[in-house]
Amino acid sequence: MAFSEHVITWPLLVMNIGALVLVLMYAAQLLASLLPQHENTSLEPTPAGPVAILVPAHDEEVGIGATLSAMRQAMASTDRLLVVADNCTDRTASVARAAGAEVIERHDALLRGKGYALDAGIRHLALSPPAIVIMVDADCFPEPDAFSWLAATASKSGRPTQSLYLMTSPAGGPLSTKVSEFAFTLKNRVRQRGLHRLGLPCHLTGSGMAFPWATISTLDLADGHLAEDMKMGLKLALAGHPPLFCERAVVLSAFPETTTGLDTQRGRWIQGHISLISSALRAIPTALYQGRLAAALSAVATAIPPLTIFVLMLGLLFAISLIASLLAEGALAAVLIAAFNLTVALAMTLIAWVKFGQEILPPRAAMRAAWLILARLASAPRSLARLRTSSWIRTDRSRSGD
Repeated sequence: MAFSEHVITWPLLVMNIGALVLVLMYAAQLLASLLPQHENTSLEPTPAGPVAILVPAHDEEVGIGATLSAMRQAMASTDRLLVVADNCTDRTASVARAAGAEVIERHDALLRGKGYALDAGIRHLALSPPAIVIMVDADCFPEPDAFSWLAATASKSGRPTQSLYLMTSPAGGPLSTKVSEFAFTLKNRVRQRGLHRLGLPCHLTGSGMAFPWATISTLDLADGHLAEDMKMGLKLALAGHPPLFCERAVVLSAFPETTTGLDTQRGRWIQGHISLISSALRAIPTALYQGRLAAALSAVATAIPPLTIFVLMLGLLFAISLIASLLAEGALAAVLIAAFNLTVALAMTLIAWVKFGQEILPPRAAMRAAWLILARLASAPRSLARLRTSSWIRTDRSRSGD
C-alpha cells in the first residue's frame, strides 16, 4: 500500500472504530431497556430524614406559582422548599414567596447560569443542612409520589438519584415537537433504563435530581456550563458516587409553544452536550486507570452525541469512507465498519420507536416525521455554526397565540 493510501486509510479506520464503540454502547442501552424489569419491592417511598427541595428560577413569574403548587402537593409536611431567584428582572421572587416558598435572590451579571444558582442555594442550605437535597427546575411538575421515591432511593443507596424526567408536547402541538418528544423519551427514559439495567451510572438530566447532603455539599456547582447536569453526573461517577436511575419518580415539563422557544431550548441542549463530549472522552482513560470500568462506560455513553448529530456523523463517515475507497483499496474496511455503524444505529432507533415511541409518533405520522428528521439533518451543520453562546439563555415560554 502506498504512503498516500496509508494517509487516507488509517485516520478513517480509527474514526470509524471510535464511532463503533459509541454505536455498540447505544445499541447496548436500547437492548437492555427491553429486558424484564425486576422491581425492588423492599424499598418504600417513606421519609428519609429532612428533605429540601431546591428550585433555581430565572424570570419565571408567569408559571412558577403553578409549579410550586404542584411541588407542595408532592412534598411531605416537613420538607423545605427553597427558590433561588437568579438575576431576575420580574416578580419571580415575590410570586414564590406568596406561594409559601423560602426565597433567596441572587444578582451577578457576570456569573450567570443554573450552576451558580444551585451553588447559592446549597450555601444557604448549609446553615441548616438537610439529609437529602432534591433539585427541580422552575417549569417542572412532579408526580405526587416523585419526591418520596427520590428521597427514599437516595437515602437508602447513598447515591445521587435521577428521576424519570420527561418533556411533553402541548395539545395540538406540531409534528416537530412530537419528534423532539420522542428524542427526549429515547434519551431520558429508554437509554437511562438501559444504563440502569446494565448496572451502569445513569446521566443526570437537569431536573428531579436527589443528592445525599454528604455528596452535594462537597461539589463545586458554580459553573456556567450549558450541560451542567451531565457534567455533574460524569464528575460524580468518576469520583465514586455513580448516579442511580429511579424510574418510579416521574417529573414532567412541557416543550415551549413558540418556534423561538423550541429553537432556543434545542440549541442550548445540543451545544451543551457537544461541548461536553471532549471531557467525556478524556475521562475514559482516567476512569480505566483508576479501575472504574462502570465510570468509563458511563463516559462512553455521555460521549454519544444528540440523536440528530449522531446519525449525521455516522452518515458522513460512511459517505467519506465510500469516497475514500475509490482512491485507496485499503479503505474498504472503513467502509464496512461505517456501513455497520449506520445500519445498527438506525435499526436500534427503529426498534426503540416500535417499543416506546408509537404513542408519541403514531405510524401514520412516521413518514412525515422521517422527512422532518432528514430536513433537520440537512440543516444541522448550519444550526451548529450558529451555536456560539456559553451563557444561560432563558427559554421563551410564551404561548404560541400570545
